[in-house]
Amino acid sequence: MTRQDHAATVSNQQRASIANEAHVDLCIRIHADGSESGQPSGMSMQVPAGDLLGTPSIEQPSAQAAQIILQAVTQQTGADSRGLTPRSDLTGFNWSEVPCILLEMGFLSNAQENEQLKQQEYQQNIAVGIANGVCQWKQSMESE
Repeated sequence: MTRQDHAATVSNQQRASIANEAHVDLCIRIHADGSESGQPSGMSMQVPAGDLLGTPSIEQPSAQAAQIILQAVTQQTGADSRGLTPRSDLTGFNWSEVPCILLEMGFLSNAQENEQLKQQEYQQNIAVGIANGVCQWKQSMESE
């Protein structure tokens, strides 16, 4: 956990370094999405891709983890899945040496999702979904 409030005192590059130095199996970044329109809804997972990656070998395990965890979170919450989005422009991915994913857990610009995201029970369901997905991903890695 690199922060617990709105104050960003650690840069994205520093967050990647924290995960790298800890040799974590998976770095999970958690965000809320937004849009100019109040219409978009659902959860998505961003994954590292592209020529800027310092460690291209993280692409495949990141995508595998993202797919499994996104499915577990949407199943737990009932949210729609918007799928995976490859990103080559995120510092947190490009500096990562370990598998890394970014969960967009809903749209703050969507009134209904904004209200859901404020609810402790919904937040708990997101956390349970992430935990279930991580366990499923780890099991899939062990069986390979």
